[in-house]
Amino acid sequence: TTTTTTITITTTTTTTTKKKKEQFLSWRRTLLVCAAIAFSFLFVLQLANVKMITLDNAYISHNIDIKDKHAIILPSDDNDNENARYLQYFVQAGWANQMRCLKGAYEVALATGRSLILSPVVPHFHFYMDDVLLDRQKRQPKRQPKRFRTRYNLTDAYLQELPSSEYIPLGHVLDLETSLPGLSSMVDFREFYQHYAAAATTKSIALENKVSHFNTHWIRNQSDLEGTQIEIVGREHQVVLQYNRTFRDIVQFSNTYPFRESPIWSLLDSFRTSMHHSVYRDGISSSFRPRFQNTILRASRSIQRHRWHGIPYASVHIRGSEGDFKDSMSNTIEIALNSMALYIKEWIVETSKNSNNNNNNTKNNTTNATVVGLFVATDVRNLRQHAEFKRKTLALRKSLKDGYHIDLKLLFSNDDEKNGNGNNNNNAVDNADADGEKEVKTLFDRNHPRWVGYPGIFLDQQLAACADIGFVGTRGSSFSAFITKLREDNLEETC
Repeated sequence: TTTTTTITITTTTTTTTKKKKEQFLSWRRTLLVCAAIAFSFLFVLQLANVKMITLDNAYISHNIDIKDKHAIILPSDDNDNENARYLQYFVQAGWANQMRCLKGAYEVALATGRSLILSPVVPHFHFYMDDVLLDRQKRQPKRQPKRFRTRYNLTDAYLQELPSSEYIPLGHVLDLETSLPGLSSMVDFREFYQHYAAAATTKSIALENKVSHFNTHWIRNQSDLEGTQIEIVGREHQVVLQYNRTFRDIVQFSNTYPFRESPIWSLLDSFRTSMHHSVYRDGISSSFRPRFQNTILRASRSIQRHRWHGIPYASVHIRGSEGDFKDSMSNTIEIALNSMALYIKEWIVETSKNSNNNNNNTKNNTTNATVVGLFVATDVRNLRQHAEFKRKTLALRKSLKDGYHIDLKLLFSNDDEKNGNGNNNNNAVDNADADGEKEVKTLFDRNHPRWVGYPGIFLDQQLAACADIGFVGTRGSSFSAFITKLREDNLEETC
């Protein structure tokens, strides 16, 4: 009996082991098949991706036929030059922040003699810094450099992830030659990958592979400073940081391996504030000079002339639709309008003095002005109805009337003149039809071959920049900072 039982147990164990082995082999075969299918799928996708950026042979010639001269500005032989060197860059967040990214890339390209591949104007927050970071806590700054996804593919982002209908060439918005002086050449991102023969097969290298812009202070041709450090105490995302920043010569850096051999660099950390304060030109101030294209400038002039009838005006930017700006909007309104009241009153006194001396050189000849305007650029809907805004503008209107016999007129780019309410930018087009402002209608025409994408944003910034009395922005807003930068331009030409 004992012997029989033992044999039965042994046979059962052997059968169980055999079944488990067969199951294991079956699962392994299944996994191998799945892996083969997945690999084939990825391979097909890769082929599809290559096809999307494969060049049309009709475009490859010594003299490339460029349809849009504002989209690409290259030397005639650049397409055939094997030694050509380029820099492309990542843009993030809203329009004004994208301009900060452009400035950082411009400085690097200018210092290293590289041609700049211009990123498109992209929708608000379509891309954000978190996209290129390995450390996902993007709003929690640390005392050490952040880690970047150095294999991040800008071509996939701009030419595949971004819908073609939302791809706005930067040359449609900015006057490139005036805005970015001194570059060896400039080229729109999409145009570059359609016309440059080697672009489809050339891999770019991210600068962040070997360097951190967080703790690097770039210099140029100042080898005596190479390796020295300065202590930085600054604030980032409301956090106070204290750390050392090292001087590095960017020309020397560009000649080190592997960057010396790489035809295309990628700059991922283009938004970094320290990039904009680095001494790229041996202490000379930046030559970055953003200026809008003529379509935007003409629309701005038309509104000032036809809708506002050439009255002198001041401008404020009040941001308050989201985040911390929304929480502090009442305080922002109070500060902005208090400051603007001082500007307007100082301007009235100054123009009165000029009038008495018969030496009034103001743009609008406002010696005997009976009305001044206050243009308000804002992302807040129905700002006119906000209690603090109503209180402050009412007080300012009364003060000007009682003290100087001058009326105050509130101005919005999207005003409906009939009811005085600012609703949305469609009103700007409606008013253009009514007032014969062809320039405004052209700016808002989505079917225009040089469609700018976000006309209301650009128009507001240009109108705010052209204020002859003064401008007050929202503290911490890059939108306000960009308006201030525009005001550094020759306003006699642009306004």
